[in-house]
Amino acid sequence: MSQTPVRGPSKAVASSEIADFDGPGRPSYLTDYCLETQPCRRMESAILLVLLLPLVGCGTASNDSVAHLAGTITINGEPLPADAEGYIQFMPSQGGQAAPASTDVKDSQYDAQNVPKGKVTVIFNITRLTGRMVREDNVPTASPYPERENLVPRKHRSGLQIDVQGDNDAMDFEL
Repeated sequence: MSQTPVRGPSKAVASSEIADFDGPGRPSYLTDYCLETQPCRRMESAILLVLLLPLVGCGTASNDSVAHLAGTITINGEPLPADAEGYIQFMPSQGGQAAPASTDVKDSQYDAQNVPKGKVTVIFNITRLTGRMVREDNVPTASPYPERENLVPRKHRSGLQIDVQGDNDAMDFEL
């Protein structure tokens, strides 16, 4: 009675042996082994299921708990300087609200999706380069880095409180 040997790696596989591919990213000995055994197919399916399972249920919050906000940000009635860079964050102030949202500010404009409805703290981070290179204090060996100037007025640096009721494409902020 002859036995059919099970093909597959019977020793540690050297990297030079892995170069023998039979299909995208699969060594030929593994393909042959998997084609001949049903347990391998089940294992591939189980691995795929484990990898995709965390994605189930993920996504954006329901439309009932979030809003779309867009608008203009000005400082002392003026648009932001052309060289300004920044972002705006919407942080929920109460438990049970949707996750925080943030978006870039470009040319004084922002457009934020999935902003939590209800009481929200709006945090502004708007800076520009000063043209100077600086080092960390008390670290003479530290590499210099470009200095940035915070353009947000002091009274608004801890954020603004707003109450988001729904979508608003004209939610402007005067800082």
